[in-house]
Amino acid sequence: MKTVITATGKTPASAFDKRFGRAAWFCLLDDASGQIEFIENEYANANGGAGTKVAEKMVELGCKK
Repeated sequence: MKTVITATGKTPASAFDKRFGRAAWFCLLDDASGQIEFIENEYANANGGAGTKVAEKMVELGCKK
């Protein structure tokens, strides 16, 4: 299972981002292996629907929480 964490940058030292749909980066944590991956939020500057689009993307990537 993967957990998604909002981030202001692409390193483990980056702060959490208070926004979900407009977060600059996402940290994906694989709960089983402990492996982390950072992905840039391609919807951060969308005109509308950023939160919905990000949620759909996270489901595609296998994030459960």
